[in-house]
Amino acid sequence: MTIPAIPKRYEIRSILGEGGQGRVYRVQDSIRDRELALKLVTPAESTFLRREFDTLRQIRHENLIQVFDWGTLPGGEAYYTMELIEGGDWSRRMGKPQPADDVRHILTGLLRGLAHLHCHGEIHGDLKPENILLGAGGARGVGRRTNRYSKRSLFRWRDGLRGADREPSVCGAHRS
Repeated sequence: MTIPAIPKRYEIRSILGEGGQGRVYRVQDSIRDRELALKLVTPAESTFLRREFDTLRQIRHENLIQVFDWGTLPGGEAYYTMELIEGGDWSRRMGKPQPADDVRHILTGLLRGLAHLHCHGEIHGDLKPENILLGAGGARGVGRRTNRYSKRSLFRWRDGLRGADREPSVCGAHRS
């Protein structure tokens, strides 16, 4: 594996995933003083990655991945940094019994994140268990076309379920 020539502020700790068009690394950001995920793609994917970054920067929701920085490298590769979701994806739990409450929490976060994207005219495009990221404390994330961060991550599940006792919201408006 060739170490990419990314900006010096990012120290690569490990590789989180790899796909045909790029890689995702665990990095330490010396300016933010925290670990992040850094998604790096080929020049052919850079336009798509920029659109994804801009979408995530503009559409904020508790179930969407938070993005931080965008950049390009001299060879035309593009990258952005995002919050690091600890844990694996939901596919690791498939084929085994799962508590109904866990499944309900995962699906509630997934549907809230999707609904928020849809309200902003965006669609997910590749929903499957491999694209639902789970954090160390339970359901923590949903990815978009990701294979353990290898491609297009979009969602997260953060700090437990919020408002699970309320009816679903429509474009952010809760009904009481």
